[in-house]
Amino acid sequence: MYTNYSDIRSRICEEPSWFDESAVPRYGPFKPDAVANFYAREAALVLAACQCCGHHFRLAISQPFFKEDPDVATAICHRGLHYGDPPNVGCCEAGPSTTVVELEVLEYWWRRLGYDWNREASFEVGVVSEVMSDDYRYEAYYDVDRNPEFPLSFGSIPKEPNGAQFEELVAELLTRYPAAPREAVEAALRSVWTERMFSRRCFQLAEDALAGFQWPAARPDRDGA
Repeated sequence: MYTNYSDIRSRICEEPSWFDESAVPRYGPFKPDAVANFYAREAALVLAACQCCGHHFRLAISQPFFKEDPDVATAICHRGLHYGDPPNVGCCEAGPSTTVVELEVLEYWWRRLGYDWNREASFEVGVVSEVMSDDYRYEAYYDVDRNPEFPLSFGSIPKEPNGAQFEELVAELLTRYPAAPREAVEAALRSVWTERMFSRRCFQLAEDALAGFQWPAARPDRDGA
């Protein structure tokens, strides 16, 4: 449970724009270099809700909560983002002592230490945590079959375009574009390969690159599709 920082909030007439990793109220647009962790290499602005009353907060996360997640990007892939208790703004009686429900990643930034921040929109997706599944307030995050509206089924790609994940994407692209030679498929994939991007997003960009060379895509099987 966090302190309420009433000494700060009482002196500023407007509501905080967002809160940092320690639930300190912040004002003005979110900036990755303004998070509390000066040495952060990642910064995510997350839309979250109080479990009790549903009050929305914009919260900064700069490191993963669970040890099995090496970074924030991986936590997003695993639906493992965890902020903890909500900012203590008095939204309801019980709220400050209950954890928030992480709803969406509004902004995701990363950098190599000492370099400029880079925004990667492919990680700006719905989190859809298990806490939300049976709560009517979060119906907008599920489709009619109770599947997440923003499914996270693909991990982030490594720094270099090689290895098992690269080969899997090459094989999938060759299936999709059987007329394209393997060299063209590999070149298209390498041209869009960006560290930390979702592999599905990388696949889509590679498809765009192949389509630019007018390689025909395989037609779906009408009997099986």
